[in-house]
Amino acid sequence: MRESIVKKLPVDTKIERRGECESGQAMTEYITMVAIFLGVALMLIVLLDAFSEYGWRLLSLVGMDYP
Repeated sequence: MRESIVKKLPVDTKIERRGECESGQAMTEYITMVAIFLGVALMLIVLLDAFSEYGWRLLSLVGMDYP
């Protein structure tokens, strides 16, 4: 049964659908990378704000002298 199916299929059959399935791939990748970049930038801004607001406290805790 399997041999009869294989014999009926042409060897050089190629299905090319480049224009249909890849048309939005570049835009999707671009939007994904922009979203990731904005997320990382937002996290860094929040960390910078936290450390600048409590920087004096962190420095005093790190520099505390114990007898």
